[in-house]
Amino acid sequence: MDCKNISNLVERYFKCNTSAQEEQMLRDYFRNEEVAEELLAYKDLFCGMQDEANISLPADFDAKVQERIKSQKSKTPFKARIISMNRTLSPLYKAVASVALVITVGVMSGKFWSARDPEPVEYNYANYHDTYSDPEIACEKVADVLRDLSITLKGSEVADTATVMTESKMK
Repeated sequence: MDCKNISNLVERYFKCNTSAQEEQMLRDYFRNEEVAEELLAYKDLFCGMQDEANISLPADFDAKVQERIKSQKSKTPFKARIISMNRTLSPLYKAVASVALVITVGVMSGKFWSARDPEPVEYNYANYHDTYSDPEIACEKVADVLRDLSITLKGSEVADTATVMTESKMK
């Protein structure tokens, strides 16, 4: 068989357009020692097919397969479970909630601390002057303020004693 005809058969073989007889012709050609140099690359392919055709299974192959199948049946079967979209995305939900919580706490604490910052006090002593002309009126005003303060802080018992003390000092 000439080289050109074999090249055409090889091309048809790779396009899956050969018959069983043509494939046998290719195997026979490549088994010969006189193979054209441009077709030497295909020799191992067609000779290897023949070698693999001669491979046989061991005699106890069927028994081993049957034993393996039986051992697999005795194991507990794997149970498939359905994973919902919510379960898949729950780590993402947790992460988003954590970030939202941190941002909310940060914003609220910033507002809280900025609201607590008092305006700076200006200590200009030149603007201070006495607002009373009678010391008794000033004493009464101070006593009223102290009474209100003691009622707020400790209760009415202390307020009564403060009233008695201020009245005794005024006399």
